[in-house]
Amino acid sequence: LKALSVKYSVPEEMAAELAKDYGSEAAEKFLAASLEKSVTYLRRNTTICTEEEFVAALGGIKAERLTDCRYAAESGDVTATEAFRKGFFHVQGLASQLCCEALAPTEQDRVLDICAAPGGKTFTMAELMKGKGEIYAFDLHEKRAELIRRGAERLHLKNIKAAAGDATKFNPDLPKFTKILCDVPCSGLGVIGSKPEIKYKNISDFAGLPDIQYKIVCNALNYLEAGGTLVYSTCTVRRAENEEVCERLLRDHPEVEAVELPEMLGESFGTMASLMPPKFGSGFFIAKFRKK
Repeated sequence: LKALSVKYSVPEEMAAELAKDYGSEAAEKFLAASLEKSVTYLRRNTTICTEEEFVAALGGIKAERLTDCRYAAESGDVTATEAFRKGFFHVQGLASQLCCEALAPTEQDRVLDICAAPGGKTFTMAELMKGKGEIYAFDLHEKRAELIRRGAERLHLKNIKAAAGDATKFNPDLPKFTKILCDVPCSGLGVIGSKPEIKYKNISDFAGLPDIQYKIVCNALNYLEAGGTLVYSTCTVRRAENEEVCERLLRDHPEVEAVELPEMLGESFGTMASLMPPKFGSGFFIAKFRKK
């Protein structure tokens, strides 16, 4: 552990936590990947532009095509391009895009994004819905909700309703939803490659997170229609904030069942997926549930 701590510039207690959850070999691979150059992933806005229009409007910036809508930018300031100004894309991590695809909203759905700011997942889901259906996007503070509104305006997405709202408290004025994304606040250890300052927090700072996460997902269930699906996600790799919260949910809520996740980048995961860098861009967790 001391060697891992020195080699990868990470506190010993954090190296110990990763080794406890995944074994020392997987922990070292994760820490090594966090020191590699991070990739900027783009999501093409399929509701307003073709691939040819998108590539042309990027100017001199090259972007490797990964799928019909996912790209990896090679270099340059993507926000200074004509493509950005016209709303032809938004910047979003690869794993975060896969999370939205796992929920798979369609134009027939009414979707709740309960912890939505700054809105990347909201925008991807709105595009998957072809700009139709409805997405209610909430975050705790009004200024964070405004970030979502501004992003939706730039991307010309009309099916998003953004507002301030507390994810831990039930709002009886909201309708029922066919699909819910519950991307809860977390320790963020999955993104230490792009936010290295997270590494130097004390593990004890994260002790209260699982209870908050559980409270949010339980509240989200109140809004879910019978037969509806919910995706729980985090950008951390701590089992205490991921699998353990989901296992508690299944124990305490017999009306909920785990659902098989779709294949992601050629891998099958069952009902819960811990995505690891570098293949998935960053560390991320996704689990899927259905209300019976």
